[in-house]
Amino acid sequence: MGRSLVIGAGGLLGSSITNELALHQPAGEMICPVVTWREKSVAESQLTAAVGHWLASDDTSPKELYWCAGIGTPRGDSRYLVDEWNYLQHVLRAIESRRDANRRNEMRVFFASSAGGIYGHTELSIATESTEPRPIDEYGRAKLRLEDLLHGFAARVDCAVIIGRISSLYGSQANLKRRQGLISHLAYALVRALPIQIFTSPSTTRNYLDAASAARVAVFQTRLAPRTGIRLRNFCAPFNTSVAELISLSRQIAGRRLIVNYVGGETPDNSRIATEFSAEVGALTRTTLAEGLAGIVATARQSMAAKGA
Repeated sequence: MGRSLVIGAGGLLGSSITNELALHQPAGEMICPVVTWREKSVAESQLTAAVGHWLASDDTSPKELYWCAGIGTPRGDSRYLVDEWNYLQHVLRAIESRRDANRRNEMRVFFASSAGGIYGHTELSIATESTEPRPIDEYGRAKLRLEDLLHGFAARVDCAVIIGRISSLYGSQANLKRRQGLISHLAYALVRALPIQIFTSPSTTRNYLDAASAARVAVFQTRLAPRTGIRLRNFCAPFNTSVAELISLSRQIAGRRLIVNYVGGETPDNSRIATEFSAEVGALTRTTLAEGLAGIVATARQSMAAKGA
């Protein structure tokens, strides 16, 4: 296997991708730089050094870059979306400046995009790879611009780019400081016997995908990709699930009552996602929602026990 560079390895998806890569290649062939994102000049120096290290190998094996550094979020500060553009552009320029010396190496770039951001509200329909993008906010529009940036890069550098439009991601390493990650918030509310506020309608439907499955699909798609061109795939679970169904499942798994306060409106905000490539995606999303939620509940219990809560 070739050398892999994972940008954003400390996040939910990035850490899962490093775990998946560790199953297939020696630790020395995986580069996971620590980046000081809030200090632009420092971050750019760290990213430049990481690209240089990644491309320094003399072997002719494929080079894989996994971009998982989504520092912008829906309803978050728009400055972070600009930062993500600048940092990705910086990395791509650093690669281009060194590409002539590495033409003999196949190069594959994976980019973690957002299915919910790109397709917007799907209402009662289900978005697939053929669905026209309909972003409803700056977050979704920013993701589209980043995808366009990668289209141009793939053409100039003559490499493969894999765009993974990922549905609602969950996992035990989700950042609970953000008002995101409903499944993780549900698990911790159950374990702590606390009420939870839901900021949307109970009929709102999402596609919930565990981070380990997303990482498995990302690595598979990156290594399956042809030598050049763009490959677009929706990373999603086989089923879309409403908030009400998720809460009912949570109660069954935890075996206790969950107090829910609905703060959002009555109009559902649906993000129903599917893929046209079930043989490539669906076959690798083996973790059921019940299994994933049970795992997060167990992790929450262990965390509380370790803290003496």
